[in-house]
Amino acid sequence: MTLRSPRDLFIYQLSAIHSAEQIKLQMLLQMEQACQNPRIKQLFGDEIPETQQQIVRVQECFRLLGVQPMNVTSRAIDCVRQDAQQFMQQGASQTIADLFSLETSLKVDHYEIAAYTELVGMARALGETQVMSLLEENLHEEQHTSHEVEKLSRQLGAQVIQRMRP
Repeated sequence: MTLRSPRDLFIYQLSAIHSAEQIKLQMLLQMEQACQNPRIKQLFGDEIPETQQQIVRVQECFRLLGVQPMNVTSRAIDCVRQDAQQFMQQGASQTIADLFSLETSLKVDHYEIAAYTELVGMARALGETQVMSLLEENLHEEQHTSHEVEKLSRQLGAQVIQRMRP
C-alpha cells in the first residue's frame, strides 16, 4: 500500500500501535512471571487484561474504518523488548531486575501515550469520532497506568537505595 493521504498515515500509525500493544502484552506476561516483588507482580497482572482490552479496541477501530491492519512491526517497542532481554542476561539481582522491569514498562507506556495522543488528534481531524472515542479510552488507561508505575518505581527505588546505604 502506498501511503498518499492523511487517512493512509492514520491507518499506518494505528497498525503500529496495534503491533506495540501485542508486543507489550508478551512483555507483560514475561515480566509478571519473572518479578518477585508482589506489588510489581500485581501491577503487571492488572495491566495484562487492560492491554488485552486495548488490543480489542484497536481492532474495533480497524473494523469501523473498514480496513485490515497493515503488516507493521513497532520497532520502538521491539527495541525496548530487546534491551530488556539484554539486561536480563547481565546477572542482575532480583530486586534490581524488578526495578528494571518497572522502568521498561514506563518506557512502553510513554511511547503509547505519545502514539495515542497523536492518533486521537488524527481521528478527530479525519472526523472519525467513534474511532477517536476508542483511542481516547486507551490513552486515558495508559496515562493512569504510567502514573501508577511511576509512583511504585519511586517508592520501591527509594526503599532499595535506603537499604543499600552503609
